Amino acid sequence: MDTAVKLTLGPVERANRITVKVEEYRDEKGEATWPHSQFAADVLRASFIISLVGGMIRVWASLLASPDFDMVRLKNEIGKCKKPYNNLHVNLVDKPAECEDPILSEAQFYAKAVFDLQHRRHLARELRRVTGVDPQISRKRASLHLGGSS
Repeated sequence: MDTAVKLTLGPVERANRITVKVEEYRDEKGEATWPHSQFAADVLRASFIISLVGGMIRVWASLLASPDFDMVRLKNEIGKCKKPYNNLHVNLVDKPAECEDPILSEAQFYAKAVFDLQHRRHLARELRRVTGVDPQISRKRASLHLGGSS
């Protein structure tokens, strides 16, 4: 059954990846913006995969109306028509009662067709990152996983 909206929770960003990002922020923004970890906004991630435009509008309106979150940043990649993302990135602050400090997270909004394509690209990129793997094996696995043939 096809649903209009699907929520997926991403894994917590790996510590080594956060370290790389913080170093990049230091180089990009300069020492005056310390602590550079303040710019790491996608440690906790979720994606809304939306089949219909009406679903995106409903989810967006619900998120804006929610007393549980404050939206602190929006990156409209759909409006820029830039590949490969073509989605919305929203950074949210959640203030759960059981936590002393607020939690910054990222939610991404995708059209289902764009999400499916990006997911396949991500898998191919992860296969290329594997070291010590015969390139022919990597191409074959990517081809099989992406639905191609070789």
